[in-house]
Amino acid sequence: MTGEPPALVVATPACGGLAHVDHVATLVGLARAGVALAHVTASGERDEARARNAMLSAFHARGGAAHLFFLDADVGMAADDVLRLLGHGRDVVAAAVPLETAPGGEPRFDVGRAVGEDGPLTLHEHAGVSALLLSRRAVDALVSDARAAGFAYASSTPLEGDPGAGIDYDVFRAGAVDGEYVTGAVRACATLRRLGFAIHVDPAIVVRRHRIAVL
Repeated sequence: MTGEPPALVVATPACGGLAHVDHVATLVGLARAGVALAHVTASGERDEARARNAMLSAFHARGGAAHLFFLDADVGMAADDVLRLLGHGRDVVAAAVPLETAPGGEPRFDVGRAVGEDGPLTLHEHAGVSALLLSRRAVDALVSDARAAGFAYASSTPLEGDPGAGIDYDVFRAGAVDGEYVTGAVRACATLRRLGFAIHVDPAIVVRRHRIAVL
């Protein structure tokens, strides 16, 4: 950590109260690279969507930092790759995180169908939230949309690293989109696309996911 106001808030649900050493190494690498960052967790919240809602809402309420980076507690990546995501200058950009596959099966990742390209980045219908970078502009748009739709509630999710917003916005609620019941991540990406944001993925970044019972 540095003494400067944070430029980056790393948000980790950590619903099991644990973090893999590879995840910790990512944070240490960022600090050693001189990144002014804050780390917020929600280890006391067992519901993943509520944890993500609380951290996003707190980021919106605080101001200051330019980016919110969701990085799950069982995920690790090189600090240089986090800087690479930031360097793209996009409002929404993710690294593809591997999903569990059967032995000998084709590798699978937490991204939806590709719909185009943007330089070194690919454009997708949706991306996962396990390694997702959002600009303040994107976060503010999500909150404004949720507020206008009445998707807000009094927060009961304790956070470590932030006092919380008091009011949380239900950005990551699961529900129906285009006649299909989808996860909170898919729904949030659908909202972002409706609001005019493209979902970028950097296919060159290698992300490591470790199978422990945490988020």
